[in-house]
Amino acid sequence: MGNDFEQLAGVEISTVLKTRGIAVPTVIQQKAIPFMLDGKDIIARSNTGTGKTLAYLIPIFMKADVSHNAAQAIVLTPTKELVAQVCNEAKKLANGLGNGMRTAAVLGGVNIIRQLEMLKEKPHIIVGQASRILELIERKKLSVHYCKTIVLDEADKLLARDGANDIIMLVKKTQKDRQIAMFSASLPMRAVNVGMQFMKAPITVNAEETVGIPQHIEHIYIPAVQRDKIKVLRRILHERKDKSLIFVNNPYTLEAISSRLNFHGIKSKALHSGKDGQGRREAIAAFKNGTARVLVASDVAARGLDIEGLTLIINLDAPERAADYQHRAGRAGRAGEKSLVVTIATTYEMRFLKTYEKNYGIKIFAEDDRNV
Repeated sequence: MGNDFEQLAGVEISTVLKTRGIAVPTVIQQKAIPFMLDGKDIIARSNTGTGKTLAYLIPIFMKADVSHNAAQAIVLTPTKELVAQVCNEAKKLANGLGNGMRTAAVLGGVNIIRQLEMLKEKPHIIVGQASRILELIERKKLSVHYCKTIVLDEADKLLARDGANDIIMLVKKTQKDRQIAMFSASLPMRAVNVGMQFMKAPITVNAEETVGIPQHIEHIYIPAVQRDKIKVLRRILHERKDKSLIFVNNPYTLEAISSRLNFHGIKSKALHSGKDGQGRREAIAAFKNGTARVLVASDVAARGLDIEGLTLIINLDAPERAADYQHRAGRAGRAGEKSLVVTIATTYEMRFLKTYEKNYGIKIFAEDDRNV
């Protein structure tokens, strides 16, 4: 396995990445790229923020025949935000290489006319959601006959009960010699078992150093009754001036929470699946450019969200699933940056903290033991 991009991916891609300040491949890139280049099916586990997107895009670029105007790879993701991020990363690579590789976003719940226009340009990579891709295939607007690679990014969410059938149907539309790659920070056995239905002797790739929650992220909890949680949240945000991502379990309360924070002088935006695409893009843009210091989000909306300089995560509600705590914590601490996760927990929610600690080998301290 190569420990530099020139050895791993060749001079051209290495040069493009160096212009972006990316010189050394991460563990998951070192381990996954060779298997993907060999056409192997893989199940790859690595924590958020460790370079999974490039781990699958680089081999897709290396194997694609740009002169052949057909879809050669499909990347499936659970959220519109992650679709946008993957497309952006693919376009950066294509622009740097100047090789004419085209990428198209295919999403449900948006105007299909624009997507039909993009498909006329014969994109080489399709990034999106299985349901809309299936619709386009059935309408004979998209051919997957030449698709050689299917990537499931955040596979644990994609293969949850509601979405697995569409993915299975989509895979069946492709040729039997296609390659399947599942990537996620956490892959419960149910997701693996579903994936095994359409994978061929998959190789498990683990980035042992990074699976779980990075050790440079600190964790604390603050006990509170439900009615006092907003008061505690405001106190934390007034004491700390970090860019902050607030997680709430009930998406229907997000707008109200954001409004209350704005009323008290804390510039905030809400991000949830109920917002239209434009509203979600505006909320993320405001958070990234600093117009809003706080983003109040649901788990679904924030899945795969990558915000530079994010150092504070606050769980206004403790997630019941330990995997959701892992994904929330992984939004911060990118590239080894020291960060903090605060959970404001009721007596009922305190029981979940022990599970997080046990599953990920972390210690969640009481506020009195760590300064917020």
